[in-house]
Amino acid sequence: MADSSINLEHMPQSEFIRRFGGTGPNAFTMEVLLADIEAGAPVNMDGTINVWDYCAWVELEGYNRAIE
Repeated sequence: MADSSINLEHMPQSEFIRRFGGTGPNAFTMEVLLADIEAGAPVNMDGTINVWDYCAWVELEGYNRAIE
């Protein structure tokens, strides 16, 4: 039987997009994720995403934009 557990602290980028991406004009895509990483979003040493760290970064970025 395959392991169906999700590791939210070491999620491959493609899996992150598959689970949390969407469609439409404001879709969360690989391009958006890579732009966020380029802008300073945290990634693990192996390139995987810690979902908690990423969500905290997104929230902080939104707060920083709101107070500018």
